[in-house]
Amino acid sequence: MTPRSLTSLLGLAFALLTTACRPGYDQVEAPASAETTTVLSPSEPLLERRLHVRVAPKPGEKLEFLQLNFFIELTRLSWDVPEGAIPEVHPWFRVRVFDERDGLMVDEHVLIVAGPETPPGWPLSFGPELDEKARVFENTYRIEFERQGPPSEGTLQVDWKPGATALTSIPDMEHLQFSLTLL
Repeated sequence: MTPRSLTSLLGLAFALLTTACRPGYDQVEAPASAETTTVLSPSEPLLERRLHVRVAPKPGEKLEFLQLNFFIELTRLSWDVPEGAIPEVHPWFRVRVFDERDGLMVDEHVLIVAGPETPPGWPLSFGPELDEKARVFENTYRIEFERQGPPSEGTLQVDWKPGATALTSIPDMEHLQFSLTLL
C-alpha cells in the first residue's frame, strides 16, 4: 500500500466513523491547498511555519458544524546525501503542531529517514475540541519541522500541504468557507 493510498484510506475511515456517529451531518473537505517545500540541513535543522485557519458559513448561510479536523499531508520526504553514499547515521525527522492560543502541542510525529526517498506514511491530524455546535472557528497553529543535526549529514526536502474537513449540517462547499493561510 502506498503512502498516498494510506492517507486516502485514513481520511475515508475518519469520514465514515464521524458521519456514522452524527445523524444529519456529513463530512465536507476544504479545497486542496498549494504544496509547500521545506528544506532542512544539519546546520539549519529547525523551521517553523504558522498556519492560520478560519471556518465559517458563507454570508447569509445558517450553517453549523460539530467537528473540525485540520491536517498536514506530507507528500514527499527526500534525503540528499553527500556524494550519493548513504551515511552511517540516519537522521530522525519530526513534525510538531502547537495551538497558539495556549502553546500546547496538539500533534507530533517522528520517523527515522531510511533512505533517499522515505515514504512519509502519515498525515498529522489535529483540531479543536468543540463542546457544542459552532458557526465560526478561527485560530493559528505553529508547525515545527525538525531534523537531527550533526552527526547526520545531507539535507532533507519535505513537500507538504495543509488541509481541513468539517462535519456539517449541510454537506456542500457552496455554504462553507475554509481559509488555510500560511503566515
